[in-house]
Amino acid sequence: MANRIRFLLDALFDYKISYVWSAVLEELMFPIDNLKNQAMHSALQFVKEHSQLFPGQLVDGVSFVDDDFWVDAPQACPREIRLEVARCLPPLRDVSTVTDENWLQFGAHIKSTDLRQVETIVNRNFGRDAAMSVVLAIDDGDERPFLQRCRDLKSLEIVAGGARGRFKWVVEEKQRALGQPSTGLDTTTGISGGIGTSGPTMSQQQQHLVPLIKFTLTEQHYQMKDEIVNITFAFSQTLTHLHVYTKVETHAAAISFEFGQVDLPVLTHLTWSIAGEILVVDEQSFAAAQSQASLETLMLAIQTDNHRYRAITPLDLRPAPLPPSKNFSRSQLSAPGPQPPKPKLTVLPRLRTLGLKGSWVIAPSVLSELLLKTCPNLEVLDLEGWKAGSLAKLIALVETMYERTRKMRKLRVGMHRINGLSTEKMQVMGMFPMKHEKVAGKDVLPIEVHAPGNLDAWAYPNGIGAEPSSVRLTRVLLLLLITKGRTHLSELSTPVRLAYHLGNGTQDLQSTTTAIATSNITTDNTAAFSMDYLAHLRHLDVEWVAEENYHSAPNIKPTERLKIFMRGDEYEQMMSLNRLLEAWVDGNGLQGVRLWCLWPILRREVTWTIAMPIMEQLQSLVIPVSDIRRYHNAIDRLSNLEQIRCSLDEPCDYSEEYNSDLTAKFVNTTQQRKSEALAAMVAFVKKHTQLFPARLQFVTCTNGVVYNFEEQECPKEILSEIAQLLPTLSRPLYLDDSMSSIGLGLSLHSSGSNLALL
Repeated sequence: MANRIRFLLDALFDYKISYVWSAVLEELMFPIDNLKNQAMHSALQFVKEHSQLFPGQLVDGVSFVDDDFWVDAPQACPREIRLEVARCLPPLRDVSTVTDENWLQFGAHIKSTDLRQVETIVNRNFGRDAAMSVVLAIDDGDERPFLQRCRDLKSLEIVAGGARGRFKWVVEEKQRALGQPSTGLDTTTGISGGIGTSGPTMSQQQQHLVPLIKFTLTEQHYQMKDEIVNITFAFSQTLTHLHVYTKVETHAAAISFEFGQVDLPVLTHLTWSIAGEILVVDEQSFAAAQSQASLETLMLAIQTDNHRYRAITPLDLRPAPLPPSKNFSRSQLSAPGPQPPKPKLTVLPRLRTLGLKGSWVIAPSVLSELLLKTCPNLEVLDLEGWKAGSLAKLIALVETMYERTRKMRKLRVGMHRINGLSTEKMQVMGMFPMKHEKVAGKDVLPIEVHAPGNLDAWAYPNGIGAEPSSVRLTRVLLLLLITKGRTHLSELSTPVRLAYHLGNGTQDLQSTTTAIATSNITTDNTAAFSMDYLAHLRHLDVEWVAEENYHSAPNIKPTERLKIFMRGDEYEQMMSLNRLLEAWVDGNGLQGVRLWCLWPILRREVTWTIAMPIMEQLQSLVIPVSDIRRYHNAIDRLSNLEQIRCSLDEPCDYSEEYNSDLTAKFVNTTQQRKSEALAAMVAFVKKHTQLFPARLQFVTCTNGVVYNFEEQECPKEILSEIAQLLPTLSRPLYLDDSMSSIGLGLSLHSSGSNLALL
């Protein structure tokens, strides 16, 4: 017997007006509305007849899904039909969670549904129609009886602006419990308006009040202020998570909100994302929570409908009494006109993550005090839209902080152009030890730079590529190896020396140092990386341009010396120029093919050069499969390695369109080369697990080549064989279905945690 029905919307009933570009098409498409109406009523009739024949059988509901048949024209069932269908279904039984999926069935039988077990209610649909459906489905707009009957409600996520005064009852219950007259709350003076005086501490359960823990509100209309006041007052003793979001187009004019002196002693997570309003956070905002030291995550965001970043006056960040916090992020998209009052930060002894997002201009002295005094336990610093001071001084400041605490592990800086047309983001990772919450094989870069079109901001001599910052920063790492380490120019491969302007291999260290001093890199930029990165580097991934699982090369502009080298026999042998690439030459030219081959060669050689002196400290590493035997020979030094991403950097797989260009001998040769490389990869993992049992936790393969006309894949039997070598996951918290495309990140053992790939 069927307990659930899913109607698949596979017909094109809904379409964009832009599709109708002629009178003929308009005449042809006119009957579609009638056809859709007939189809939807047929579905409704089917449900009605089924419910009559088998009363109460469809306990799991009825849904209408489009399965993305029409990508640019999503199909939907009218709300009226869905509501009629919901009325044909039986009431939900033993319901603990109400979401968008079962909301209509829940609302259609709200009076006959047992609400005593409801703990979570979620309605995330931000559309106006969703807000109206709530009103129509639940007691003709009077939501008070429905919510008031959910006596065990712990989490509520809804759209603001539903029935008027829908939370008045929670205030009245709280006031009665406190022995106060049930007069409601005055919200005309802002959110702070006295709501912090909640009276003596009491047990919500003892007072028979609803024990709400998490509340998320997304504004659609103008009821947000009242609802927040009521919620924070009524649930002050139980609320741990409070999240408020508003849409950009909500208000035409700015409305001032003040969140101050709210007594929320157990609050741990607070998010304000305010659009079109001014959010004022005064010095005493969290004074009451100071003694509780409960706040762990704080994010304040002020947004407007003007998405462009622009310069603003220096932001004044002076100490003020805020509670200890683990994560703080403040973002601001500033709009023309009067700026909101300046927020103030304070000493946050438990702060772990600090994010300042927007058009920030911070005086170096203020930033220094902020990092060294205000946030003594900071681990992650994220400056988005940062404009002040030199990058060199910032990194030096962060290094000083790390030397003091040994806790700093990540620095990210985003610099937004004043005209708002382009964005630069620089992420410095790997200079500090890193701890990953998820073992998911994510790209972990020692240096990652995205600078689209900003060649003026990140200039490099001769403009070697579309990502000049990445090339320049990688060059600095190589220079550090030469000047501070034991690496000699003669030990670097020819393409690396030429691509990074490191000399011809005959210079000694003294002449190299002179060359560095006379290079076009500015003093600030050189000083920025004068620290010893290698001492802190734990995660090495030299992949410059990456999108999900695929990697492509930048638009390299090689020098004449590099062009001459790429025409020679040595380079042809290094890149394994073969019939597959020759077939591609017809449309791209031999020089273009050889240029494409340069980047994986550089990636392979640079990775080895940087990894060699620090193998003992590496925790994660990207190994080009073509080079894995070299790492196997040094495997006894990789004692701390926990994650490996094997980059399939040779073109061994190809599509059928090249069959006419490839001989059977060539196919056999390339597949044999791939088999040998994959066998070497398995041998590497096997040897490592023998030398260092239970150390290696994650191994995956990615399409690491830059020949973007071909996708390289690792056979699943190889991935399964590797997974068998890894230890059983200890108390896994999640299963990530993305692993099915990038490799097996789960150990498939018959004992312990039996986990299968999703």
